[in-house]
Order: sequence, then C-alpha cells, then structure tokens
Amino acid sequence: MKKIQVPCGFSEEARQAYKFAWDIAIANEGELVVLHVVDLALFFDSSTYAQPYYVDSGATPADLTEGTKKDFNELIQDYPQGVPLQLLVEQWELHQTIVKTIEELNSDLIVMGTKGAASLRELRIGSNTEKIVRNAPVPVFTVHQAMPVSKIKDIVFPAKLDLTQRRLIAKLKTLQTFFGATVRLHFIRSSDVTTIDNETTMATDNFAKFYQLDKLQNSCSSDP
Repeated sequence: MKKIQVPCGFSEEARQAYKFAWDIAIANEGELVVLHVVDLALFFDSSTYAQPYYVDSGATPADLTEGTKKDFNELIQDYPQGVPLQLLVEQWELHQTIVKTIEELNSDLIVMGTKGAASLRELRIGSNTEKIVRNAPVPVFTVHQAMPVSKIKDIVFPAKLDLTQRRLIAKLKTLQTFFGATVRLHFIRSSDVTTIDNETTMATDNFAKFYQLDKLQNSCSSDP
C-alpha cells in the first residue's frame, strides 16, 4: 500500500480519514495524495440533445488549488514530516473523478471519511461512498473515526463474485497481509434474484478458492 489516496472536503470525517491514512503511510513507508474535488452541478438543455455543460466551468484547477491551500495546511499541521504528500484539486463529478484519479496516479488504496453507517445497508443506499466502493479498482477504506492501525482485524469486502478482478484482489490480499486481518467476503445480491443460500455459499467459496483467499468469512444480503 505505497500510494494512498484521500478524497477530502476538509470536514471532520475527512480529517479522521487523513489521520488514519497517515498512520498507514508511516507504517508502510507510503505516500499520500489528498484529493479535493469540486463537484459541479450537471445541467442539460431539455429542448435539445446537446452535450452537458457545467456550472462555474471557467475556474481552473490552479484557481481551485489556491482556494484550498489554507484548509490543506490546517489539515496537515498536526502531523510531523516524513510522509511524501501531494495536494490535488480537480473539478468534475465526485465519484467519477476519484475513480479516474486512481488510474492516473496508480493508487493502491482509497481512504475516505463517512458520517458513519449503522449497517452495510445504510452505506449502500444512494451515496457517493457506495458508488466509489462499487466501482473503484482498488480497496476502499471508509472511516468514521481514526483508529490505530494495529486495531484493524476485520475487512469487509463487498464482492461481485466475478472472476475478472485480479488487480483488485491482489491489492486486497496485500492489505490483508499488512493488517493481519480476516476478510469478510460480503456478497450483495440483487433483490430480484432468488438464489438459494446454499448456492450463494458455494459461489462465494469458489470465488475465494479461485483467488486463493484465506482467513475468510462469508455473508450475504440483498439490495433494497
């Protein structure tokens, strides 16, 4: 986990994510990229099929970077030097920008703050976090409160159960080894699918065997 990307709006939750990501970087001799995304409203002209345009699209990344430097400096001031650090400001739609930046920077891990969810069900419903977790080609840690790296002993991995995820699974296994954690393989089943529980268990077992995952627990739930 050498390059850690932290999507950051400088909220308290984002600060907690940064603190946790910083601890991982220190323990793993990694580097941090703090990504601030200006999420612009998308408008269509209802009378045509023209391409969309974006509000305030005249602002440049340089302008936006200048406007976030104060918050960024406040974010990092309580942390000693020793971790290579970069601030990146982008102007686009949030989850698409995060996924795009993963590819551009060859990031290994995403750490992002959340306001907290009582369950996987709450995490999945209608949030940017859900979209990022579903679509990111690397593991995503969602953090409500920073905690010592040594405390991480369980990793929940929402699984699609397809066999085309070698890059993602390789990074997941690296993360599992780093934390010495058990992976909870969580299969999210569409609400219109009536898969028998035994068949689901067999599918998740085969998925784990194909990717040679160990220290594993399986669970299943349905989309609302």
